[in-house]
Amino acid sequence: MYSTPDITEKMLLAVSCALPDPMFIIDIDGTYVDIIGGAERSLYDSSRFLIGKRLHDILPEPVANRFLNTIKKAIRLNRLQTIEYELSSADCFGNRSDGPAGKQWFEGRISPIRIDCYRTPCVVWVAINISDRKRTERELKRFSEIDELTGANNRRYFMRAFEYELNRFKRHHSPAAIAMMDIDHFKDVNDTYGHPCGDKTLVEFVRMIKLKLRKTDIFARIGGEEFALLMVNTNLSSAEIMIQRLLREIKQMKITFERYEFAITVSIGLTEILQEDESICRPMSRADNALYKAKTSGRACIRMM
Repeated sequence: MYSTPDITEKMLLAVSCALPDPMFIIDIDGTYVDIIGGAERSLYDSSRFLIGKRLHDILPEPVANRFLNTIKKAIRLNRLQTIEYELSSADCFGNRSDGPAGKQWFEGRISPIRIDCYRTPCVVWVAINISDRKRTERELKRFSEIDELTGANNRRYFMRAFEYELNRFKRHHSPAAIAMMDIDHFKDVNDTYGHPCGDKTLVEFVRMIKLKLRKTDIFARIGGEEFALLMVNTNLSSAEIMIQRLLREIKQMKITFERYEFAITVSIGLTEILQEDESICRPMSRADNALYKAKTSGRACIRMM
């Protein structure tokens, strides 16, 4: 049994209108010629109002320029173009805002229309809401860079940041200092009060340190009770002043857990990046050696190399 052209046309219209993702027909000048689909209000605002309007009528100029350049590239190369972009209802002038709230991420798939069904060259722009994917990517990135217990950066992130800072020092001679920190007698905390108390001690220690740091400083948990601090645009003498201030703050800390209250101290090794440092291994090794000297000098102090 074959459908008549009229029935086939109605079926195609019904199917296209039911598509969850919108398909925009946009000409080479950036005018919306037609809108197909986009029925899923949990993912998209309704967009029929766009027909007849130009990109620059409804979008911020930088966004409209980027979109128009992508459209022209797709037509010029006669090839699919793919871009990702972030928009909210408020970014689109005249929008009914009847879709999802807040910023949304989209993947745009822009294909040239290869038959002459419109008066000017056009593309079909399929917009796909990828906000969930972006949120997942951000979470995975955060977990790959952040220590789950304390919220400090982790070793992997710190090493990457240190590599970058060493390269910047080589190019621009921007000073930087690194401090290695170790909580004194931390094993005794775990043995005396239990591991939950040890965890809280680490969390409280990180919370206090982060409150005292500058936005440009990079603080990380390297492992166990050992931490590292990278101080950018900071020479050794300035770093020493900063670390001495941190030592005083740490000595005034009180850790409270259940019925217990106790203080902690920290040993710190400090060094700066030198011209002869070819990799981060050398300054890290100096800072570790300085930390060892601090521990063998009675702890609760700072040593420099």
